[in-house]
Amino acid sequence: MPRRLQINLSEKVQRVADETGKEVMSRDIWKVFEKHYLSVKGNFELNNYSLSSTEDSNGNTSDQIEITLSSGNDEVNLKGTGGGPIEAFVSAVNDYFKVSISVSDYHQHSVTSGADAKAAAFIELTSDGQNEWGAGIDGNTVKASFQAIVVGLNKLLT
Repeated sequence: MPRRLQINLSEKVQRVADETGKEVMSRDIWKVFEKHYLSVKGNFELNNYSLSSTEDSNGNTSDQIEITLSSGNDEVNLKGTGGGPIEAFVSAVNDYFKVSISVSDYHQHSVTSGADAKAAAFIELTSDGQNEWGAGIDGNTVKASFQAIVVGLNKLLT
């Protein structure tokens, strides 16, 4: 887990300890993590996405993305381009919502081992001086990253 996220999480865990007056157990820490970084409910939920990559004659790669987010009973369809999937997603969000969100920090690592390993993605998004962390866990590293972005969006745009 990235150091700044550890600090952010520890503040939330300390708040739980202060409010309950009890020792915080590992299962309690996991619940705090889930509540604030994995299962954040807000305006958006990732429905599906389509990603394609192209490479020019100089070897530069460009990713094009189409994303469908649900927002209440509505669907929001975004399109973006970037040097990678995350840049393409954030570009699509910025273009559609006319905002200026940037990625401040990004980390990813495996949670389990083997060919069917799951990845955890941690992303810090910034908009108008506000920083918010999101996390995602999935067997697909891109999807885990996108889940983390949606959590961050739900904090920044809600």
